[in-house]
Amino acid sequence: MRSFNTYGYNSEVREFWSNKLAALPTDAPYGETNHTLGKCGLIEALADHPRAKDAKIIVLRRDLAKQCASYINRHDFSNISLLWQWYLDP
Repeated sequence: MRSFNTYGYNSEVREFWSNKLAALPTDAPYGETNHTLGKCGLIEALADHPRAKDAKIIVLRRDLAKQCASYINRHDFSNISLLWQWYLDP
């Protein structure tokens, strides 16, 4: 995640996702991930992967008020160390 957020979709991140996607069983019809992986190169890696034609990304939407309350309760906006987790570092 740090490499993706600092350097973008570079060779290190591409290699990580290539290995990770190659390790998935080909006979499994279902896999689940979380939004964190979607923010560190999974979507970019899947777009170029041979299994992309068989993959579907499903976005679950939450009640906006509950989602905002969750961010505040986790102190997402007051803990600057979260910067590297969620944003491309200039």
